[in-house]
Amino acid sequence: MYLTTSPEPILLHAWVRPGTHINVVGSSYDGPYEIDIELVKHSQFVVDSRASALAAGAELKRAIAAGAVDESHIHAEIGEILAGRQSGRESEQAITVYKSLGHICQDLAAVNYIKHRMLNE
Repeated sequence: MYLTTSPEPILLHAWVRPGTHINVVGSSYDGPYEIDIELVKHSQFVVDSRASALAAGAELKRAIAAGAVDESHIHAEIGEILAGRQSGRESEQAITVYKSLGHICQDLAAVNYIKHRMLNE
């Protein structure tokens, strides 16, 4: 796994095979970005928080500013998928991208879940 604060994309759509999943977590402010606009455009885009992704998700914001996508390009928040309110990967060929901006409440919920699973096994 690589994390970066690159001012230019380090992963291009042309390099990504169908069926690939990518976690984009290298920055949590509107600045550096890791993937190009074409990869955002051609992905099933999932976020930890819509509001945060629209405010500070550099990759998504650049794609919107370029007119490649709009706000409706966000397929779902991760919590919606985990709760079963939205679908996950919609096809075996889909390129899925998860943009995480880092929310402590999600980290704490994950730790709590793991702790309870370990104590109950």
